[in-house]
Amino acid sequence: MLGWTRDGRRGSAMNNVHRAAVDLAHRSACASVPRQWSVACDVPAPHAASEVGGVRAGAVRARAIHMRTVRAYIAGCQKGFALHPLFELLHAAPTLELASRVAPRLAFWVMAFQDLLRLNEQLVTDPELRRIARHHKAEDAGHDRWFVADLERLSAGGLGIAQLFGPDHRATRDAAYALVSEVFRAASDLERIVLLLAVESTGHVFFERMATFASSHAGGEQLRYFSGHHLKVEQAHAVFEQRALATLDAYTLGPVEAARARALVARVYAAFGAMFDGLCVDRASRRRSVREAGLEPARG
Repeated sequence: MLGWTRDGRRGSAMNNVHRAAVDLAHRSACASVPRQWSVACDVPAPHAASEVGGVRAGAVRARAIHMRTVRAYIAGCQKGFALHPLFELLHAAPTLELASRVAPRLAFWVMAFQDLLRLNEQLVTDPELRRIARHHKAEDAGHDRWFVADLERLSAGGLGIAQLFGPDHRATRDAAYALVSEVFRAASDLERIVLLLAVESTGHVFFERMATFASSHAGGEQLRYFSGHHLKVEQAHAVFEQRALATLDAYTLGPVEAARARALVARVYAAFGAMFDGLCVDRASRRRSVREAGLEPARG
């Protein structure tokens, strides 16, 4: 998984912080889903899995699950993600200055997300599921322009191509590549919808925290992407979302598809965790995050 010890090297302190958070998310998610999920598939916490096509060999047992079980698992992962150290840094930040450092490092993902939505919708063939995918693409159209406007407001120096593809943005690029690759890795329309649900669930946490952050500081009311404006637009889609979820809950996943869906959700949260590790942008912030997570003793 992104940022972990896939190649045998030990991860950074911030990755250890996120690894602990993913463990918590996994335990929380497993505790929040009905028993049939663990009967249907036995995929361990993401950093411990040895996957072939997203499913560990020998992990599948013969039982299907409903989509609402997948959604419950996503909700559990979402609770763990909400504990990421970046959100504590936002809560403690005295000014908007932190946003001026976070925003440029999000740029690659914000733009790639539009491509993820477009490509995902093109590949869905089931009429009902394609309607859901199309709606997700439409409701997020233009949000990249809000981001660019906020970026110009927050970053006086702008963002050049060399910077975007430089080492400071590597974590975001790596995560974005991994997330977009899930569109092509998916073996079914349901998996592509699970991808949308998992990605959107991370956004719900981020935009709620960013809206609170922006409203707490002078100048935050002028932002659109990083403010309550964005959050209100997202919340305005709630009626369609409820109808879409009712449609989704009529679908079931076979045992192999269920195992793949769970592994997909784990990969999505691993990617966002690695991306957000990279958003903790300075050494002092990283040190404080590690200390607050209890992984390093405080120094006087």
